[in-house]
Amino acid sequence: MRLVVLVVLGVLLAPVAALAATSSTQKRLRASKALWATVNICDTAKHPNRIGIRASMPGTSARETMYLRIRVQYLDVDAKKWRFAPKGDSGWQKLGSARYTSRQAGATFRYAPEGFTFRGIVSYHWRRRGKLLWTASKLTTAGHTPREADPKGWSRARCRIK
Repeated sequence: MRLVVLVVLGVLLAPVAALAATSSTQKRLRASKALWATVNICDTAKHPNRIGIRASMPGTSARETMYLRIRVQYLDVDAKKWRFAPKGDSGWQKLGSARYTSRQAGATFRYAPEGFTFRGIVSYHWRRRGKLLWTASKLTTAGHTPREADPKGWSRARCRIK
């Protein structure tokens, strides 16, 4: 009888334990220093009228696959709101295995020089066999070390194309 009770309890508590582990992993990923987004290019001589956004994503040391999506927003001064910029969506990019400590990817977008201020917003997915396990999102911030930037090492939260 005790064995039956233990088996039933194990079956009933397994989803709770899995949920707790999932929640713990979600919190760890969202708090990771390897989870960031930055503007790494802003209207330079080599990249006129362009904004580059680069992002870093922490791995989980497991068999998941990492994906990210970069979108550009511009500041609507009249409405005092951030709005999604046209043609400012990289679509979902597959970064590869989550067994790595972290991975980086980026996208560059071209806009007419009209004095707009831009920023990026990056969405992150960790998936296993097509199933979404964890998510996160970040706005661009300064002070990161992107592998690619113009000029080298440049990192800002926003970009103004003049």
